[in-house]
Amino acid sequence: MPLPAIDRDDLVARYVDGRTLSLLLLGSHARGDAGPLSDIDLNRHVAAPNDHGRLECHVDAAGRLVTVKTMQPARLAVAMGVPGKAVWQVPGLRNAVVLHDPGGSAARLINQAQNFAWAGIAQEADRHVASETAQHAEEALKIASGIAAEREAQVLYGVMGMVLGLAEAMVVHRRGFIDSENRLLSIALGLMAGEWDWQAAFRVAAGHEAVPPMERGRAALALYGETARIVAPLMDDESRRVANVGLAAASQVLNRSFGLPIS
Repeated sequence: MPLPAIDRDDLVARYVDGRTLSLLLLGSHARGDAGPLSDIDLNRHVAAPNDHGRLECHVDAAGRLVTVKTMQPARLAVAMGVPGKAVWQVPGLRNAVVLHDPGGSAARLINQAQNFAWAGIAQEADRHVASETAQHAEEALKIASGIAAEREAQVLYGVMGMVLGLAEAMVVHRRGFIDSENRLLSIALGLMAGEWDWQAAFRVAAGHEAVPPMERGRAALALYGETARIVAPLMDDESRRVANVGLAAASQVLNRSFGLPIS
């Protein structure tokens, strides 16, 4: 059964007011791969900085969820220079469908996204990957202490943060993009082809394999060790010291030797 068509004129009538600079359709409906349970993602651009990031949910005439995120174009333009934001924002804008743009602000953002290249922020991307990896020492400690105390909920909470955070970091490391949160894990796995130990640990930690929670926790600690090994050349001594705290905990749980040298 075909999906009900999106009434673009109705979306404009509902979500464009006197403050609206532009309205964009993003996500699966913009890419053309929407399913019967896909929501309608809209970005509504306004000039007022206080509205930036506001999220509203509505329902259209066909009973579909409509998610409207209010954004300020100037901030979106700056965000494309921030690796952790560009990895999501660039593909979204490249696939966006313009519904309303009388002043051309959306067209300028889309053009910026089309011309984006990781080479332009390579140093920032490397620093982002190193910092994110080091900071996930906190998740390693949560997981290790949860395993020691046999607290499954704590272990799983740490695993979720570890998997999602390191997946995004490695997509940036491999200079990829995340066109949908639904594909984050598969994108990361694909980009890490050839890193078999990383992929094996990631698959178990992320839940691709049916294993008990504590095994997922151990896999997440192994994933942290493998990620630190891969990212080590990008890390300064302070980042290595931070990472080593988490790696020491992972070493103790797994009876393996992790750790990064300090110059």
